[in-house]
Amino acid sequence: MVPIAKTEGKMKSLYWKLHLKSPPDKVFDLLTSDQGREKFWAEKSVANENKFELTFPNGETTEVFVVEEKNHTFEFIYFRTIVIISLVGDEDNGTDLVLNNKNIPADDYDMMASGWVSVLMALKAAADYDIDLRNHDSSRTWDEGYVDN
Repeated sequence: MVPIAKTEGKMKSLYWKLHLKSPPDKVFDLLTSDQGREKFWAEKSVANENKFELTFPNGETTEVFVVEEKNHTFEFIYFRTIVIISLVGDEDNGTDLVLNNKNIPADDYDMMASGWVSVLMALKAAADYDIDLRNHDSSRTWDEGYVDN
């Protein structure tokens, strides 16, 4: 499925949906805790007040500013874009996740869209199967075309 792009001037938005068999509380903890983020998103996560810093395998770091973190909604500023992740439980104690990434510069849209697929699939593997899909190899990173970093 191709993400839905909405043009806002030279900015775009994308939406991804993901179903997880894990309950919303477990998924929310993975998203909002340092230990959780280190299981699927970044090599290192360090929270401090209303922000956290992620360190990726290529050594790049980024500060992520938390806007809202409650009621299974996690909103933050990531690479100068707005990201809202909402979690809704289903009748089988699973979770429907909706990611809305707003204000993406048109030139960065393809990279952000594919990057989120990589992050979301790693989240699903960590939440549902306690598996880390990433290679953790600083010589095989996103910069070199590896999607498993």
